[in-house]
Amino acid sequence: MTVVDSREPEGRFRGSAQGTLVPPGADGPREDIGSTMSSVGSSVESAVEDLGAGRGPSWLDAWIGANAGRVVAWRRHIHAHPELSRAEHETTRFLAERLTSVGLQPRVLPVGTGLVCDIGPDPKPGQRTVALRADIDALPLTEATGLPFASTKDGVAHACGHDAHTA
Repeated sequence: MTVVDSREPEGRFRGSAQGTLVPPGADGPREDIGSTMSSVGSSVESAVEDLGAGRGPSWLDAWIGANAGRVVAWRRHIHAHPELSRAEHETTRFLAERLTSVGLQPRVLPVGTGLVCDIGPDPKPGQRTVALRADIDALPLTEATGLPFASTKDGVAHACGHDAHTA
């Protein structure tokens, strides 16, 4: 996730020069992100609230609460039908259908794999903007989990978490 407005609100995780995230009042590092940040040539100076802790916008928490079963089903479908990079045509179609079904207007990329979808109005000057990115490709691996929603494609599996990010 990219946070365009990176001002650090009081009481949120703070960054350090060593590339760690430290919760307010904690003595030590929480998560080492130095290698990720240094690879893009940035320093860790901003903080991002942990929305996974259930303190997201109320409309999002409510929607996820009401649709958790659907989201899990989407994740399991994506997991069971993995596609390698640059071949994610069916995954893209599936995502476009889901986004359209909830009233959004996804735009499939010209190559037919991947899409872009805006949520909400264009921001006005000075407003915060958040960009979310979810990879949809799988890895050239054989899944051996035995899960009921395991990969249905020999030699291709979502062993990377992209299925969860995307759902």
